[in-house]
Amino acid sequence: MNQSIWIVLISYILVIGTINAYNFMDGINGIIVTYSLVTISTLCFIDQFIIKFILIDWLIVIGLGLLIFGVFNFRSKAKCFAGDVGSVSMAFILIFFILLLILKSEEIKYIGLFLVYGLDTVTTIIFRIIRRENILVAHRTHFYQFLVNSKLWPHTTVSLVYGVLQLIINIFILSVELDLMSFLLLLIVAGCVVIAMRFRIEGRAALINENK
Repeated sequence: MNQSIWIVLISYILVIGTINAYNFMDGINGIIVTYSLVTISTLCFIDQFIIKFILIDWLIVIGLGLLIFGVFNFRSKAKCFAGDVGSVSMAFILIFFILLLILKSEEIKYIGLFLVYGLDTVTTIIFRIIRRENILVAHRTHFYQFLVNSKLWPHTTVSLVYGVLQLIINIFILSVELDLMSFLLLLIVAGCVVIAMRFRIEGRAALINENK
């Protein structure tokens, strides 16, 4: 199976997963706008300095829209929210841009531009399956929700942390060459690190219901 087929298969998973992840992760003020701005900014950089894959005006318009939305959303008491329509629409837009980039560059590593959201979502699903919960039922067990609800971190602080982490990952992705196997290894290592971190911070009993 050549890399092009892998790109199609993984891209399909990316589309479904990203839409759901964006919807799941839209639970605190500022997180959607911060994360999306980091992604759009990275795509602008890629388009201008690495590979031309899209009309830059599209990215600029989306970025300006996010900045305006952020004025009212990135605050302790938000005055407007993305909601399901906003988060799903943003997911579709970013998926479209990143799929164009992947098809143009033939580099699967750009899926990593969604890595922070992906790791939070996937590890949360894994722990819910271990606890034998219905993963289709609404919940508040994402790591970002733990930081806000249990650790009492401000919404904007958690949003900034997630945005900065993704920015660091983006810089790394743009700085190295990653073939398919190297990228998959990166995902596995990152997943193990996040799982270990969640055990450390949230506690084993809370994550897998040892005391039930």
